[in-house]
Amino acid sequence: MKYGDPLKGPLFGLAHYQILLKTIAQTPNYVFPSLVDNTHIVGPMSEIDPVFDHLSTELTLVGLMVKVSKCKLWNPLGISSSIKIPEVYTLVTDGLRILGVQVGFQDFIKYISNEALF
Repeated sequence: MKYGDPLKGPLFGLAHYQILLKTIAQTPNYVFPSLVDNTHIVGPMSEIDPVFDHLSTELTLVGLMVKVSKCKLWNPLGISSSIKIPEVYTLVTDGLRILGVQVGFQDFIKYISNEALF
């Protein structure tokens, strides 16, 4: 597609949505809050990596790419030593924002809310 193509956004949205639906159908134990290209995978920490690999592989097949630098992991129950965390992910300890909503420990939510208000 060329820069400024009026169909670029809708075509991207359709391609991303179809892949997301396929991934959701194959992994029913997960929740995928998503807004356009901001997709989150919520599910058992020990199984996130294969689900992420599936989603990113499917996106690559249609010419879309995942910005791994934006990928973050958070486990509110603490990281189990038996779970291998791939080096490409950023591990956050207090929480994260999912589609603009703070999810995490109460101090994290207060800090982010105060930051937004002031």
